[in-house]
Amino acid sequence: MNKLVLGVAAVMLFPSAASAENFSTIWTFKPVTTNVPTSVALDVPFFEQRPVHYRLVRLTEELALGKNKSLAKGTMLYLVMDKTNRLAFCTFKDTSSGNVSKSFFIPALDKRPCLIDDDRDGKFEKTFSVFELYGTVVPTPRGDMKKVKPIPPVAYVEADQNETPPDYSLTFRIHAQGKEAPVPVVQFSFTAKTSNMMQYYSSEKDGDAYVSNPFNYKVRMKLVGDKRAEIAMTPTGEDVLVVRFDRYVLVKPADLDKFSGGKK
Repeated sequence: MNKLVLGVAAVMLFPSAASAENFSTIWTFKPVTTNVPTSVALDVPFFEQRPVHYRLVRLTEELALGKNKSLAKGTMLYLVMDKTNRLAFCTFKDTSSGNVSKSFFIPALDKRPCLIDDDRDGKFEKTFSVFELYGTVVPTPRGDMKKVKPIPPVAYVEADQNETPPDYSLTFRIHAQGKEAPVPVVQFSFTAKTSNMMQYYSSEKDGDAYVSNPFNYKVRMKLVGDKRAEIAMTPTGEDVLVVRFDRYVLVKPADLDKFSGGKK
């Protein structure tokens, strides 16, 4: 199981949202680079994959949520999970400049609905609200699933993961760390619509090479001179990325139901 603490900016919270918790978002990967080279230049991207939501669903009918509030037929929602592993599906945040400026200093002012299908019969029967934290690399909905309200059952169907808004990109580079006896490490860059981050995965010596385990791959690396590296990438099968605020855990799809939350 692959774990890493992500570097994130400080986030301002307010007493009115004190009972809320940060929900986990669930992701998988779609490769952008189809042919991975075996010889690469240092500090130059050689591999890219796109994080997409592990499950996306679409409403097959309109849902009325109160006076002048509704979700249209075809509305997309993505999977989230609370600390007890209860599942819900949340609507996407409105990231237009006008909406962001309205709620930047008090994110809890920009609440949006999430829906729950506890009996997993293909119809949502409950709703609750979340707001989005600012300063995080990936969406971090925050709310309280215990504060659900009943709604008339509304049907939904699975949607294509590729319909995830194309806001995210994950790229790999090889970097030589140290001057006296440089060691190859994997540098990853995670780019989102509103933020980006760059961090390193450490490596361990294995014979005449070094091995690193960035996300869902194992990378074997050997420096060649001071400008290139020979590499071999193999998938680990841990293709499900569970992110909660500043940490993540990678698991195999079959192990998702066993997940009990990452630790810092």
